[in-house]
Amino acid sequence: MQKRQLSLIGACVAAALAIVLLAVLMIPGRGVHYVSAATLQRHFFLHNGWYYDGRDWAFVQGGHKVTGVRQINGVTYRFERDGKQVLPYKISYQYQLSTEQGTNQPSAPKYIILHDVGSWADGQ
Repeated sequence: MQKRQLSLIGACVAAALAIVLLAVLMIPGRGVHYVSAATLQRHFFLHNGWYYDGRDWAFVQGGHKVTGVRQINGVTYRFERDGKQVLPYKISYQYQLSTEQGTNQPSAPKYIILHDVGSWADGQ
């Protein structure tokens, strides 16, 4: 009898923990989910919200990446068919070196190389 009560209590505790775990997993994402590029390629996600893999952004709603034109928190965004955000700017992941410094190389992941753009006040 005592073994049966212990196994019943254990089953109840396990079920309660499973319910709590599922409830926590279904809480909508509030921040950015930083993930790998492979993770961003998935078709189903547990958490809603923004996902970023160091290069591309996606927004997940209802477990799936959104596509097309969407308004999120009052801001209009465009997403490709694969769910990646169409950015309003282009990023070059190559950086230029002078001949004394070496050759052109790709920048390290998660860094953007900024270049001076424009001219001096005297027009040069």
